Amino acid sequence: MLHVEIMPVISRFNGFVISMSYDDHEPPHVHVLKDDVRCVMDIRTAQLSRGCLPAGLLRKLSS
Repeated sequence: MLHVEIMPVISRFNGFVISMSYDDHEPPHVHVLKDDVRCVMDIRTAQLSRGCLPAGLLRKLSS
């Protein structure tokens, strides 16, 4: 059976989908989806804590 998480989307821009579950575990983070790439980014440091984004996509997300 496929497990699908439903998280509120807080932003959509340039093809990125940013979602966040407000009662999730520490550290505070957002989930980033772009095309088939998924990652988790720490809100406090803007560092990726899980997954990876190609450098070009990371620059677009950070700008």
